[in-house]
Amino acid sequence: MDFLQYHDDGTYSISDEWLELLCDKESCSYARYLPKCHIEIANFMSNLPDSIKTGKTYGYDEMSGEFVDSVKEDGTRFTNYLIHDVIPKLPDFKKLLDEGSTVLDAGCGCANNLITLAMHYPKSKYIGVDVSRNSVEKANRDIATQGMSDRVKVVRTCAGEIMVDEPVDVITFIESLHEIEEGVRDKLFENCNRILSDSGILVIIDCIGPENTADLNKPEYHMAAMVQWFEMIWGTKVPTRGEINGLLEKHGFSRIEEIPLADATIAGIARKV
Repeated sequence: MDFLQYHDDGTYSISDEWLELLCDKESCSYARYLPKCHIEIANFMSNLPDSIKTGKTYGYDEMSGEFVDSVKEDGTRFTNYLIHDVIPKLPDFKKLLDEGSTVLDAGCGCANNLITLAMHYPKSKYIGVDVSRNSVEKANRDIATQGMSDRVKVVRTCAGEIMVDEPVDVITFIESLHEIEEGVRDKLFENCNRILSDSGILVIIDCIGPENTADLNKPEYHMAAMVQWFEMIWGTKVPTRGEINGLLEKHGFSRIEEIPLADATIAGIARKV
């Protein structure tokens, strides 16, 4: 595995590639917590036989604190990818962040993305909403530790019941749309139209499934298939591009303007029409 690097003086050190994977928190490849995260997922999936037999789903509040912590830590590499690779390709989003806007992140989890956005774009204010009690509590502890409580707040609510005091400039779905129940998505996008300013944008970054289920075995949809399998126990249904655009058009938004990402992942912007 080339974990160790041999030197002429007879000593060894960890190879540069493994240093990036295990030690560089700024890297898009940082994977120190990946094993722990997958162990927690495997433990949680012990409920899968019962879920298949009964149709019961196991919601976010049934996830342990250790599960939530491991998912948060393992999300670091994606947050780095978001900051360094994705946002620069979405200039309208970056411009709003630079100028100072109000950003609402739907399904923010432990607020990894919000806290990091607040560090890189200090002129903006951030609101996170999530249905998981453990995640919201963890998020607010971390926000307070970072001294960001004046610019970042997270509240616990269902995605379809988001309330704000005044319109927001940006609503983001960052790897969260697929986790929102299908039956809630109509209400969610209707709500987004209500709380988004007329000049605001929706930012959607997520994996997508194929229009034809039989195409799940194609390499470009392996990520969608894996996500669907690992998360089916809590009711996840990975949407297709057609389903996303259908929801947008139904509730008064343009079709998503996409930038290309790998592994059947979309990133793009929609606006009110």
